Amino acid sequence: MNKFKSYLKWRYFISFVTNNHKFKNVRLNNYDNYRGFSILLVVFLHLISFYTGEFSFYDDLYKFLYTFLMPSFFFISGYFSKVDTDIIKSFKRLLIPFIIFSIIYATELFLFFGKPINFSMFFIVKGYLWFLMSLFLMKLILPILDRIKHVFYLSLIIALLVGFTSTYVLSIPKMLCFLPFFILGYNYKIYLKNLNSFIEKLNLFKIKKLFNNPIFCFILLIIAFILAWLLASNIPKSAYLMSVTYNSLGVGHVHLPIPEILIKILSRLSILILGVIIVILINHLMPKNKTFLTIFGINSLAVYLLHMPFIRLILKIDNIGIFHFLKTNLIFSLIFLIIISIILTYILSRNIVTKFVNKLNDFIADLLLK
Repeated sequence: MNKFKSYLKWRYFISFVTNNHKFKNVRLNNYDNYRGFSILLVVFLHLISFYTGEFSFYDDLYKFLYTFLMPSFFFISGYFSKVDTDIIKSFKRLLIPFIIFSIIYATELFLFFGKPINFSMFFIVKGYLWFLMSLFLMKLILPILDRIKHVFYLSLIIALLVGFTSTYVLSIPKMLCFLPFFILGYNYKIYLKNLNSFIEKLNLFKIKKLFNNPIFCFILLIIAFILAWLLASNIPKSAYLMSVTYNSLGVGHVHLPIPEILIKILSRLSILILGVIIVILINHLMPKNKTFLTIFGINSLAVYLLHMPFIRLILKIDNIGIFHFLKTNLIFSLIFLIIISIILTYILSRNIVTKFVNKLNDFIADLLLK
């Protein structure tokens, strides 16, 4: 009887442990918050993109946000990536949603805006879904990248060299330009460990203590933001999109002289370095407790997939002309677009929306895969 009671107690303990949230695959709130923060700004970024021609402020703001927004997503994706991840899993999570929502978005543009459907969109990737294609390619080559020494520095060099060529095929130039951020996220724990070892060897504990101070890091982030804004004010938008050649950044089809080419290369390098600094600082400062951003981050994929079709639809059915009126007043439009971004992100980040997206994705995956 005593043995039986001991057995029951043991089973109860095991049941408690396995059902306790601390022992499950616990989500990291700081990274969910980071995703939530980033996806909210992505929605805002795409909203203001319709008004960059009306206000130069929006043009600079677009470039400023682009400095760290997509790098943030690639950094977070790299952080949670594994070499042994099944490629079929990546295909289901990235490529199938890319195909599904490329068709949905193209159909919407055809029905409401009269733009012809071109099925080359699956190969000549120009739309907002390029991130999924680029991330899939990164995960595809991750086993190779994982074996290369000093791969982060190599990826930076490649990101600079790719500016001498241009193609929209599978969004390869963009993928290569944002690859350093993916690698940074993937090796982030290793880099931190090496940095701590370096600090211990040189007895730089005061510096480590300084960087552990959130106020100091926040001041550094503000300085980085100021530098990023100054850079955005003096560099063309095309330089931030990472999909055109250095020569294309010149006037017409005139090839730039070597000194100007070097300036373009240094500009891209500056954008990348500032992106790295800002991404690390935001990641360091992101709260580890649950916030209103957490649910945005948990369901960020659904928000990303659906926000552009919703934005286009809202603009189409705006019979009152509110969005047209936004072109006449910068302050009013800024406040209004911030509110719309929050509302749209909130609606699309509901669990029921994510469940719908997942079921649709699983249904198509079952049709395509055995």
